Amino acid sequence: MAQKIAEALEPAEVKIGHIKKVSPKEVVEDEPDLLIIGAAVRVFRIWGKSKKWIKKLNNELEKEKKTIKYGFCYVTHMMSKEKTEGKALDIVRMMMDSSIEHVHPEWLSGQVKEMEGPLIEGISEEIVKRSGELVRWIETLEDSNSTAQSYTLP
Repeated sequence: MAQKIAEALEPAEVKIGHIKKVSPKEVVEDEPDLLIIGAAVRVFRIWGKSKKWIKKLNNELEKEKKTIKYGFCYVTHMMSKEKTEGKALDIVRMMMDSSIEHVHPEWLSGQVKEMEGPLIEGISEEIVKRSGELVRWIETLEDSNSTAQSYTLP
C-alpha cells in the first residue's frame, strides 16, 4: 500500500520505510514535510509497535524542538471499514496529539482479502483518489509546494 501511495504522490520525493527499519530519530533528522503512517489492525487491535513508534517519534520531535508540517494515516485491515473505524481514528488522534502540526482528520482504508493481502477490489483506485485529496488539502494550508518530501511507513 505504501508503494501505491508513493506512486500517487509523484513527482514528490517519497521515502518508504518500515518501522522495524526506520527509527523515529532518522525521520526527525530528515525533517520531512509530510509523514504518512501506516498501521495494521490485527485481532481487533492496532499493531502495538505502530503505537510505540508514534510515541517515540513525538518524544524525539519534542527533544529536538522540531515539528512535522503534515500527517496522514492509512490502516490495513481484514474487517469491514466500519468495524475498523474506531481503531484507525485512535492512530489519527495519536498523530493529532503529537508534534505534527496538521493531521488530516480522515484515514485511508487498506482492506485486504487475507492477512498478507491482496487489497480488495477498488482500493487501488481509492488510494489514487485520496492521495490527490491529500495534496489538495496540503495546498489549501499553505501557498508553496509542501509535498517536496514525505515518508510512508507501512
